[in-house]
Amino acid sequence: SAPFAGRGMSADWIYGHWFSRPAAGCTTNCILRWPATGGAPTVLGASQPAGSSSIVAKGQYAAWLNGNSITIHDAQAGTFDGIVIRTAGRGVISFDFAVVGGAPLFYYWVGGGAGVPTQDVSLFRWTEATDEELVTAFDDTDTSIFNPQVAVDGQYVAYNAWTPPSGGSPATVTTVVRPVSGGSPTTIGGAPRDLAMMD
Repeated sequence: SAPFAGRGMSADWIYGHWFSRPAAGCTTNCILRWPATGGAPTVLGASQPAGSSSIVAKGQYAAWLNGNSITIHDAQAGTFDGIVIRTAGRGVISFDFAVVGGAPLFYYWVGGGAGVPTQDVSLFRWTEATDEELVTAFDDTDTSIFNPQVAVDGQYVAYNAWTPPSGGSPATVTTVVRPVSGGSPTTIGGAPRDLAMMD
């Protein structure tokens, strides 16, 4: 069987992509969707760049990286949308989303790329209604100790914060949480990896 990676699962659907071609119409790295109750996969006809394996599925939505954008799939409507990262030379480092009021709410880190120091990272918030909004940015971040993480559960978003924000020493990495509706961040701990939020 073909290697399988990039899994995402909601109550109704299982998502993944294969590095070879297990189904008609599936190109290398294409996204497949299986019913959680069992059955044959559906080829969604969208692909990820090689080496990218993040698929996040929540409610009727799933999302994955596709070049310099995040593809959003609405399984109920059968539609595709996308968040195009407009900052030249930058790409998505990590992302998460929640379904709020029936619509997806995204947070994602961007940074790196040609001509842009890898250490400079920015966290954005996105909804269909408001588009892209800057949450915070950290310059000259030491990536040996700062791992851009973000998780959202619909009420709160948690992410890594770098102190001081514009480089310098000494440096501290903490986890902060803030309401998705706005407000100041509250420090809740040290530097996490594989950050997750639920209820």
